[in-house]
Amino acid sequence: MEAEQEPDGEEPGVVIHLLDLQTTQCFVDTLRTASLENLGMQPEDIDNLWDPGPVLDLEDPSSLLRCLRHFINNASASRAHYDATHQIELLNNPGDTFLSYDQVKHHLRWLSGVMPLEHDMCIKSCLAYTGPYSELDICPHCSTSRYFPGTMNPYRYFTTIPIGPVFQALCLQVQRGHLPWPTYLTAPLHCRDQ
Repeated sequence: MEAEQEPDGEEPGVVIHLLDLQTTQCFVDTLRTASLENLGMQPEDIDNLWDPGPVLDLEDPSSLLRCLRHFINNASASRAHYDATHQIELLNNPGDTFLSYDQVKHHLRWLSGVMPLEHDMCIKSCLAYTGPYSELDICPHCSTSRYFPGTMNPYRYFTTIPIGPVFQALCLQVQRGHLPWPTYLTAPLHCRDQ
């Protein structure tokens, strides 16, 4: 016998009997209570959304800009390679500031607004373990395990990038004069047929 669920929506007293509709209602309820705090973002990233903080020095010569260039230039290299570059820079210029790998990565995330969030998913792509499925250990569609045996490491995950921090970073760069305002965001839409 299927469990009955009373939705949290506007019509109290309506009971949902079908399991698929109960699941759908759980997703709707999850969206109604969505907030930055339960999105999976780091608390510091949420704080930065509310208060972006001081303007960072990106003018040449800037130690931050130099570190960012090294980091981006060596993006396909290992962390150990960046750490070796870090040590060489500090040996050659002991009085200069040269950011660690984690520090420059943090600044790059803040400047770009790209803050990836990882979500577990079924190894066969049946579903994502979010909303009403977030507590499941086995896929209800194909009965495969969510995790590698004996671990809490998922077989598969997907990445999302929340758009809010990206827009904020774009607007901050425009306000600081680093970028022109992208006119395609505010230009009126024109149909090709007209």
